[in-house]
Amino acid sequence: MSRELLRIAVLAALFACAACFAPPAVLPAQRGDLAKLLHELPGGTRRVEIPAEDGALLRGVFVPAEAGAPICVHLPGATDTVAARSYPQHHLLRELRELGVASLVLDYRGVGVSDGERHVDHLRGDALALWNEALRRADGDSSRVALRATSLGTIATAELLATGARPAGIVLIAPVLPESVVARYARVEHGWYGPPLAKLLFRAVSKVDVIAQLRAAGVPVLARASEGDRFLGGGERAALRACVERLPRSRWASETGGHYFSALQGRGVPAAEIEFWRATIGTRVDAQTRFLQWRARLDEAGFARVSSTPAALARFRELATYKLYGDPACFAAAALEFPTTELARRFLTAFEITQTPPRWPQRASVDDWCRMLSSADPAGDLSVEWWVDTLERLASARRGRTNFVFQPSAQQVAAQIDGWRLGARFELEYSYDAGGETGSISIDLGARGDALFARLAPVDARRQLLRDYLRALEIPSRLASASDGTPLVEAWIDRAWVAVPLVGASGATMAR
Repeated sequence: MSRELLRIAVLAALFACAACFAPPAVLPAQRGDLAKLLHELPGGTRRVEIPAEDGALLRGVFVPAEAGAPICVHLPGATDTVAARSYPQHHLLRELRELGVASLVLDYRGVGVSDGERHVDHLRGDALALWNEALRRADGDSSRVALRATSLGTIATAELLATGARPAGIVLIAPVLPESVVARYARVEHGWYGPPLAKLLFRAVSKVDVIAQLRAAGVPVLARASEGDRFLGGGERAALRACVERLPRSRWASETGGHYFSALQGRGVPAAEIEFWRATIGTRVDAQTRFLQWRARLDEAGFARVSSTPAALARFRELATYKLYGDPACFAAAALEFPTTELARRFLTAFEITQTPPRWPQRASVDDWCRMLSSADPAGDLSVEWWVDTLERLASARRGRTNFVFQPSAQQVAAQIDGWRLGARFELEYSYDAGGETGSISIDLGARGDALFARLAPVDARRQLLRDYLRALEIPSRLASASDGTPLVEAWIDRAWVAVPLVGASGATMAR
């Protein structure tokens, strides 16, 4: 057969089976260590094995909460696995546990720790198996069961809704649609030739109509999606958003970054999602028990300081309904130093992800923590909102693989502040790798400095910019006084408190 005839034969074969192959949308994942994961998750977490319709065992974990707590069924993305090491889920499962929400999370067939064959046609069966297990644990009460779906999990959710399942609420993170996700994935991963080749070879992931199923179910939905997500077209995003916003008690929350970065942010529970959980399935937390647990972990001096301020004690009580884990002295100091419970909660949640333990003093007292968390300054308080927002942005980078490690000396820090001039660029950039999607999170200290110098005396503006800079670097700091009473800033560097001069010894600019 001539080469030309062979080419024609190959093309004819391709067109004959055009769009007939099942797309490889459920992708392999690293087989993690489930036993090791159990030691990293909250007490009481149990290994779970349930059979799929073909007898293959789906494996994962159940993280319990208080008795009678609602249950979140996690429907993961294409390569997610409960035992992932690169992008672990233990922070997410702990956050939900702290809120009084239990979690059931298992791998799809053939993925990670589960048996069986990977196939898009198994999404409905796998989702139904998880749903039935959650219903069993909720004593058959569907009002106690909600879905939390990431990326491909959106399609699994729609497949489940098509069976008649009616959860109390649905959270969609980086949602995709079955008719376009393969071609859009091919475009992102392989360039311009990817979509036509994908359309030629593969059928849709599923025939299910995601928007129609959400509309028919009529249950509350929170969608967390990014305008920069190329796995959804502009028209698709608009149609999905319009559907969500017409549903009762539903909301479209805008995220940043591309698809992978947006999906990675699903490893955390932001304020919008907390509000959603509480408004739909509620949470099950015994406020008095939580308060007494935190009270018992504090020494007498620490609790005496909290209880001496009625507003701080009220924040301490309320904060206990959101948080279950962490350093009790840091927890108490957050209740004392932050003006609202919400800011304290956001700080503690981001701090757990961003903190590098060797950088922080060990076994610090409540008084020590108060000095490190205090935003008080002789020229007016530092912006707590700016600090918390910065920490949350750093946490978003930390959820991806990042190699940012920087431990400057006091002289380097001082030189950077001394070398900065009004209107000059002054940014910190934290790089991340979110499943092959690389990018960076920028902290604009130049704009911060401009704002400070516009309203404060130069010496005060420089001191406050220095304190904000240290916070952006995740370096503990505190306000102190020189022998003549002049305020100065101390930083915890190399496990010791070091005074940072407001005017550096050199005009050199620290490399960024």
